[in-house]
Amino acid sequence: MSLALSLLGGVALDVALGEPRRHHPLVLFGRLASRLEARGNPGGRGGRLAGLCAWALAVLPLTALAAALARLPGVGACFAVLALYAALGLRSLHEHA
Repeated sequence: MSLALSLLGGVALDVALGEPRRHHPLVLFGRLASRLEARGNPGGRGGRLAGLCAWALAVLPLTALAAALARLPGVGACFAVLALYAALGLRSLHEHA
């Protein structure tokens, strides 16, 4: 599926369904990042290495999973649309603009 069709599908889902009321993926990721920061950077004394480790723990597994799912035939296109829907949040973007 082309990028344009994936974008169109993600936006269409966002318009049709709106943002999830509970367990929004971006909110869940923010909570994960906050917990990692609290453990790896207590009192702001963690340093760069702690920040790098927290980033790696938060970002790399999800990126690897997304890359693996995107490569699956048939599943990849649906995953791309769903990932874009989860990341868009048009209502929030509109409210913050």
